Amino acid sequence: MDRVKVTDLNVEYLTGGDAMAALAGLSFSAEPGEIVAVIGPSGSGKSTLVYCLAGLLPPTGGTIEINGQRLTRVRPETAVILQDYGLIPWKTVAANAALGLKLRGEPAGRIAADTESSLRSFGLWDVRRHYPAQISGGQRQRVAIARALSLNPSLLLMDEPFSSLDALTRESLQNVFLDIWRRDHLTTFLVTHSIEEAAFLGHKIMVLSERPARILEIIDNPRQGDETFRSSPEFLQVCSRLRQALRQASSDVA
Repeated sequence: MDRVKVTDLNVEYLTGGDAMAALAGLSFSAEPGEIVAVIGPSGSGKSTLVYCLAGLLPPTGGTIEINGQRLTRVRPETAVILQDYGLIPWKTVAANAALGLKLRGEPAGRIAADTESSLRSFGLWDVRRHYPAQISGGQRQRVAIARALSLNPSLLLMDEPFSSLDALTRESLQNVFLDIWRRDHLTTFLVTHSIEEAAFLGHKIMVLSERPARILEIIDNPRQGDETFRSSPEFLQVCSRLRQALRQASSDVA
């Protein structure tokens, strides 16, 4: 469980010789074991933020601190789950799930044992010899989650992990994720386009503006993860507040 502190984070890209701002002065924090849902318009820089938190993209300005230490490189304690699953099509489910451990150079015995345990816990053992094209989208996402969690991370970054799934599969995997969080209490950043997903999963919900991304609002969400919350008036109020914030962001740009 990591404590994350971001101060005045700025990112600029060079396009055709001109600087284009992607993130502008973001400052926020996440306490150990907290889930921060990040929502904003398409192209607002949400994925850029994930790459910065992962240590894959150095910021133009500002700082990211994890447990009081400035982030300057990729950390082995950070796991990233991407929208397109990141699976290698010519490797089996088992080989994909074991990839992170192999890249770390773990002993073969541990790789085999941890991979089997992870696949069994996600209901994937029976398809371990299948290839990604032979399994469903929900199963592919489970493989991606299993691979990430096999690394025993303390910080989990999820970039639109459920967006390509049908509604029932999406809700099922949201509940799988919550079960994992209740077990491990991982500090998590979840990027999503879904207002309802942000409202259900995030302890905090951070609303970003159009590019260059600024923080419009950070909403505390004490009933996060409560299954009865989905059908409550409070849930509808949180969703309405998020929708209003996003509409305001669009109208400000227009």
